[in-house]
Amino acid sequence: MDRLKIALYFLFALLLSCRPSLDSVSMQGATQGLRAPQNMLTLTTSPSSDPTPRFLIEGNFQIGNTIAIYLSSTCSEETLKGSVVAQNNTSAYVTSLPLTADGIYTYYSKTTSRDGQSSDCSTSSASYSFQTGQTELFIDVPINTGASLNPFVVVSNITIGASVFLFTDTNCRQLAGSESFVNSTSVEIEVDDGILTN
Repeated sequence: MDRLKIALYFLFALLLSCRPSLDSVSMQGATQGLRAPQNMLTLTTSPSSDPTPRFLIEGNFQIGNTIAIYLSSTCSEETLKGSVVAQNNTSAYVTSLPLTADGIYTYYSKTTSRDGQSSDCSTSSASYSFQTGQTELFIDVPINTGASLNPFVVVSNITIGASVFLFTDTNCRQLAGSESFVNSTSVEIEVDDGILTN
């Protein structure tokens, strides 16, 4: 009987020594990679002249995580545009630092734990079009159009994603040509038929 008790005590002690402590369990949980935010939504109306757009970031967070937004798909630190400490496990609201130039901006996000571990950059993104209407356009009108009644006029210093309209009068009533949602900072616009005459 005594031998059975000794064997049981030995087995119990062995089981206790193999059980991980609370500290090691929490450390194991902390070293597991954080999940990147799953979804981003632009809350500020776009396009807008508001230089500080607001975003809803959704994911699987821990209260106390830092949720940050970036202007690069790698979430590089030099593109950091704002952050907030998560107050719940599913969502966070982040306001961007002020934008200084008109354009279409694409934001990404990532999560950082209290001990400094970071998730990957999110694959989801949110876009915002910042338009103040103060961009000065430069127009290059050809000096010699030859026999062409549909010359091309070059307009530059355009915000990517904007639409450009040419007019023949200062009141902007006689439309001469246009290009929508340009994908470059300069564009050639062909003058419409009937605008020029021999």
